[in-house]
Amino acid sequence: MVRSNLYKKIYWWIGNFYRFLTIPFFQRKIFINDISTIFGSSFDKENGWNHIIETLKEYDLNPDISYKETTMYFYLKYFTPKSILDLIDNTGSSLSIFVYPWGTFKKGELFSNKDANFSRFCGPSSDAFIEEEFNRVILLYHKLKKDGYRPWINYNRHIGGTFLIDKNNKKRFVVLQGNHRVAIFSHLGYYKKISVRNVKGFHQRIFEENFLNWMLVKNNECNQQDAINVFKLFFRENGHHILDHIKKNKQKIN
Repeated sequence: MVRSNLYKKIYWWIGNFYRFLTIPFFQRKIFINDISTIFGSSFDKENGWNHIIETLKEYDLNPDISYKETTMYFYLKYFTPKSILDLIDNTGSSLSIFVYPWGTFKKGELFSNKDANFSRFCGPSSDAFIEEEFNRVILLYHKLKKDGYRPWINYNRHIGGTFLIDKNNKKRFVVLQGNHRVAIFSHLGYYKKISVRNVKGFHQRIFEENFLNWMLVKNNECNQQDAINVFKLFFRENGHHILDHIKKNKQKIN
């Protein structure tokens, strides 16, 4: 056990040294308001809508709140898109969940085997899963409220993801690792900007101007108009489109 822990510490510090050396290549400091989830929900706590931030607001007002009374509960019950195309005016393309006109965010990956029933990004989720997710977020909230963002020295790690860059060189960072932390820091208001890194094996940058070379556009599974609309979703929307989806879906089910 002692030897195992020692190896872990050595591995961690070697990783830190590598991350330090590669700062100029893979690490950037960006505004939290320019970070997005994989469905285009903003972390802008003033103008955007994000289910974790809304849940933290509710928790601050009532620390004894039941998970079933939170925004997180309704999000993971009723935000059930079958595809990113459900969030745009789809003109005939067909993409599965967690897949985009460029494939997934992982390099060379055209399809995702992730199960929406066990995803923290969407539902439908079981009550047990949502309760576990709620407790996990609240525990992390208290830790980060005390510790802040310290990826070099603790459990935190760097927030990781992919940059989307439009024709005007405007950027959005789609977070793939650290959604909870970004939401918590946005809610706490500790930072206007935060350090993020590209994730090994995943796209570093996706450029709008290269849309004709996106894999699912090239093989005609996604038409050009839908591809551009999906990309622009991350720049145009701020999360209220997801809230609208939830309200409509809840009305259908009830």
